[in-house]
Amino acid sequence: MTGPSHSRLAWTTFAQAREALAKKEYEKAARLAEQASIDAEYARTKASTAKTKKTVEEMRKNIEALRQEIERLSKK
Repeated sequence: MTGPSHSRLAWTTFAQAREALAKKEYEKAARLAEQASIDAEYARTKASTAKTKKTVEEMRKNIEALRQEIERLSKK
């Protein structure tokens, strides 16, 4: 799998994490967010262009924001 393929995989997993969060499935959302983070990091290491690296960095920021939201909501 190439960097862009891993990037797509990370975005897909991120979307699944958002869906789980919307359903208040906090453990599942956290697990999926962690997987998306791993996929994004791998995509970053495989990225060959600055544009791809920038896209992956943006994704990592979104994943971190999601993690914080999961943490906040799961404590309510």
